[in-house]
Amino acid sequence: MSIGARQWEIYLLFSFQLVLLGTLASVLAIVMSLFLVPAFPLIFKGLIPIDIQLSTDPGTIVLALGMGMAGSLVFCLPVFVRLFGVKPLILLRGEGGRSVHGISLHGMVLWQVLSFFPGLGAFFLVSVVVAGSVKNGSIFAGGFMLAMAFFSGMGWLIFSGCKLLSTTQYLVGKIAFRNLYRNKWSSLSCFVTIAMGVFLISMIPQIQKGLQTEIMRPEGLKIPTFFLVDIQEEQRLGFMDFIGKAPGELANISPMVRGRILRVNQKPFHGGEGAPISKKSVSKKSTSQQPGARKTRPRGRRLEFNFSYRTHLDVSETIVQGRPLSKIPWSFGSAVPFEISVATSFAEAYGLGLGDVIGFDIQGIPLEGRVVNLRKVRWNSFQPNFFLLFQDGVLNDAPKTYLAAISRVAPEDRQALKNKIVEAFPNISIIDVTQMAGTLLSITDRLSLSIRFMAWLAIAAGLVSIFSIVRHEARKNERQVNLLKVLGADFKAIQGITLLEFGFIGFMASLFAVLLGFGVSRAISWYFFDSLWQFDLGVSLVILLLTTFICMGTAMAASRKVMNTKPVTLLANT
Repeated sequence: MSIGARQWEIYLLFSFQLVLLGTLASVLAIVMSLFLVPAFPLIFKGLIPIDIQLSTDPGTIVLALGMGMAGSLVFCLPVFVRLFGVKPLILLRGEGGRSVHGISLHGMVLWQVLSFFPGLGAFFLVSVVVAGSVKNGSIFAGGFMLAMAFFSGMGWLIFSGCKLLSTTQYLVGKIAFRNLYRNKWSSLSCFVTIAMGVFLISMIPQIQKGLQTEIMRPEGLKIPTFFLVDIQEEQRLGFMDFIGKAPGELANISPMVRGRILRVNQKPFHGGEGAPISKKSVSKKSTSQQPGARKTRPRGRRLEFNFSYRTHLDVSETIVQGRPLSKIPWSFGSAVPFEISVATSFAEAYGLGLGDVIGFDIQGIPLEGRVVNLRKVRWNSFQPNFFLLFQDGVLNDAPKTYLAAISRVAPEDRQALKNKIVEAFPNISIIDVTQMAGTLLSITDRLSLSIRFMAWLAIAAGLVSIFSIVRHEARKNERQVNLLKVLGADFKAIQGITLLEFGFIGFMASLFAVLLGFGVSRAISWYFFDSLWQFDLGVSLVILLLTTFICMGTAMAASRKVMNTKPVTLLANT
């Protein structure tokens, strides 16, 4: 403006530059996706079928181009508002100014605040489109914004506190912390960008380690080697004798009887989605651990289920509400309904609660029972467990098959034992639990790899921001650096200022990101994975230190040219 350019020409110039850069970045990302996406079946072998053909959706390409072209303008609106709010006269005088183009200072602040809303709205819309639903998109966008707000607030407090740290007598620390305090906005942008990437990375190890531990070595449980299905009643004793002579230990052989649920509290047990839930439905407190809890009955209700009975609960079962089943066998013809134990996940899904009376059809015989307890089942035990357990005496004489588990089989004996069981009892199906657990772990590893890949991309973007900011700050402080050299400061001291400044940013950003990652990963594990969470200190320390050193190395690479400038440059320009 100062040299005669009109305002719309300046808008057009900067807009063209932003659109051009955004378009180039989008095209580069699209080209990379065209090469990477078809390779995903190989990268995630076992998670994605190897013969599946993956390609980039045209809608995704259009969305990426739109984000690159229009998104660049929308997200830079706050900078535009601030940039074009400056009068040329004030710029030439070097004054701060109390008003801009007839707008008061308070009005300018209001415009700057309002300029953030288009970007937030665009981010929300993109989240909804990518997630495929308003609910999931809102959860992601809300969580992302909350995390960013948390890091922004903590970063502002940290860099404001650098004013106190700059009072130290140590010259390197004094200058480094003073620079952080004076350049809060540029430091804050580095802080938030790095923190968001580390936040994603730090969440994964905690959840992953908890899942791995629960799958392979769950606390208090003994994982079997084999799980056996369809043991006939007439085979039970012979099978027990057979396993007694073989390597391994037969555990928890359990009867299974098929039957149908006819009614609950005299109401038919069927209906469409959204049917009312019993008033005695399991409380939130007792079922909060169950993933995927619903408040409505699912569409396409199953009427036939597997039932069982046992005199005592397995170690993988815990009563969370009610009393244990009576040990006195129930007798047919009794006017009192037999007692039922219901798994909390089943109770939540079908709206069952303590005291509910359920009508059954067990192989043509109508029976009626009452729910006396709700129990939490750790299904990852891979033991024979059931949604509904009946009181002893109800199913004892019904035709049944058995489930069983075999544990403590040495790896070298497993295949031979499987072959012997198949030869002696060809109708029995054998599930190799250890192999299945290994497959599950392999899937979780590949899933975590994909999330880590995106998180490292976020950190890479943060490093680019750090590189740009460091180069800008180094050029801006070039006179300060050369002045320190003239005054006798050695290269190590000047280098130490840069290392301390950006090492502090990286360390504090990763520290708060790891702490928030602990809390969020714990909440995710509680809600989705039945509290399968375990603290992984080693990985967290590696992330913390590695991020700090990467930030320091990036800063050194960006400022090396300025630091190597000879002091004579300062004297020549004065």
